Amino acid sequence: MALTDDEFNRLIADAEKTNAERDADERRLGFTPECEQSLEIRLSTIEAALAAGIRIADVSCLAEALAMLRSVRRDRAWEPVSRG
Repeated sequence: MALTDDEFNRLIADAEKTNAERDADERRLGFTPECEQSLEIRLSTIEAALAAGIRIADVSCLAEALAMLRSVRRDRAWEPVSRG
């Protein structure tokens, strides 16, 4: 299934909105939302969303995973790169 740029952008915007709503629900229920978890947990969540999207051929799952990955990159952009 090929998407136009507009369809892709709308899909990602919807995924970002869905992820933000889930984070708000988790906060309201007293849980730490995915966006505030460690990098390892966030990557595990992204991996699960990718696997689900592939297994059931659901572009919404894949879009949510991409939105989460972009969020990780955005949140970690300020961190210095280790030159060990």
